[in-house]
Amino acid sequence: MGVSELLLSAIVPDRHDQLLRILAGVSAMPPTPTTERHLIFAPVREIPARINERYNHVGGTQDVTAVRRRPLGTENGDIWYVQLVQTAEGEEEGSTCPWEMVIYDLPDAVKRPVTARGVDRMLLSEGDAVRHVESLGYRYKCQYMLHGHRFVYNNLLLFLHRILLPPDAANSNEGQLGFREPPLPRIEDFMALDASGAHILLSSCYVADGNKPELIARGVKEQMAFKELMKGIVDMLPVERLALDTRVKPV
Repeated sequence: MGVSELLLSAIVPDRHDQLLRILAGVSAMPPTPTTERHLIFAPVREIPARINERYNHVGGTQDVTAVRRRPLGTENGDIWYVQLVQTAEGEEEGSTCPWEMVIYDLPDAVKRPVTARGVDRMLLSEGDAVRHVESLGYRYKCQYMLHGHRFVYNNLLLFLHRILLPPDAANSNEGQLGFREPPLPRIEDFMALDASGAHILLSSCYVADGNKPELIARGVKEQMAFKELMKGIVDMLPVERLALDTRVKPV
């Protein structure tokens, strides 16, 4: 499913617990513990010429028999990284949650008070998600986790989190074909990308049809209202466009 995502973010260097209480009051809901596991896949140079496998996905089982000359997500000459994302909320065990295959587009160059980008998602509710992505011409590159708390405020999804990197051993199979889903290291073994302990507050608004200006304008209006509400607490700003560039760089 393709949607448009409108983003604002803020760096939270301290006062994490205080901000949790503020967000709980603003959203009128308790914080939901949330962990997102992201597996990153890069395209291989030699792409399988033919696919003839059965895959289970949301909506049922399908037979796929096709010739691919290039990997999924290689439009207009650009090649994109593909992610498998597994989200566990509350008391859920991450290993039992389904995977989503996600491709993030380069954010729009249009000048707006928010960052806007396209997002394509496919829920892989059954079957071997890693094998499915490999069959499309990709191989495993690395992984990271987002760990924190989520809130819902009107049509905004708020995520106060840190970016965590796994122990080196978890990425020992980087670049190998035939790779199987790596075991999940203990959360205690992950290291924060920002050693200072700072958190990120991300505010996301999803628009079903990004080609309708009135829907984009409504989403921008909600983000601006939240920005004003949080004024003096955190400074919500657009995300740097090129920091969200998920295109594979030429080597």
